[in-house]
Amino acid sequence: MAFLQRNTTILSGNGADPLTAQKPSGTIEGDMMVAWICGGSNTRRNITPPSGWSVIYNQSSTDLGGSGQQFGYYKVATASEPSSYDFAFSGTDPLLGAKAILTSYYDTNGTGTWTVSNLGGGKLQRPAGSITSLPITGAGLYITAFFSDDDDNPTTDNSPVPEIARSVANGGTFITYGGDYTATNHTITQNFDNRDDLYANNVIFAHQVSGDYVSKIRVGSAYKNILDGWVAVDSTSNGLPDVWKKITAGHISVENKAGNDVWNEIFKI
Repeated sequence: MAFLQRNTTILSGNGADPLTAQKPSGTIEGDMMVAWICGGSNTRRNITPPSGWSVIYNQSSTDLGGSGQQFGYYKVATASEPSSYDFAFSGTDPLLGAKAILTSYYDTNGTGTWTVSNLGGGKLQRPAGSITSLPITGAGLYITAFFSDDDDNPTTDNSPVPEIARSVANGGTFITYGGDYTATNHTITQNFDNRDDLYANNVIFAHQVSGDYVSKIRVGSAYKNILDGWVAVDSTSNGLPDVWKKITAGHISVENKAGNDVWNEIFKI
């Protein structure tokens, strides 16, 4: 089992208009989508997230001081996601360095149930230069975001997970990391080449399937005699399941001896 990045969207704006983030390309049902939105402002700001998004951290609930705003939201992708999402700031005055980074992640073990733990509470470091993330424990998909309310260059990467994206310009710097994480009681120190207010957030998502490759099937639903769910499949003929396949309307996609996916009928509808 591993947690990997599907894709990332990066954008910037003036903060007076909604930041419209395109859904990361390739995102499918069951992916975990995480959005970080930030900007520099001496005025308290709020964000109205798109429908269905839950908060990781919203600065309107905890005042760190300084002149930076940093927000985090997450959502598990459904089968009918829109092509983009609007994150609207309160107020109409420009927001220096307004940026958004939206990343989707998936579990190589297949689609299961995402559980969320260790939501970041936000941290401010001043005088700046370097900042240490909030302490984290447990294993899962670990994500952290650092923000400087100046155009500082991130100069050190000692994260236990890969860098996902960075944006340096327009009065603000954003850098994010995310991926499979197994260590415990760890922190990350991110250095910057300038001195201004620095902010950090982090979160762990644990994607837990009931055992490794245990089939999860729901019978019935709104339709008679239809199986709905995921089933573990042996694609290498070694007697052990190693991939997940989706059951749809009485059929399941499996791999034949030639290595191609084919539809096999489970029963007649």
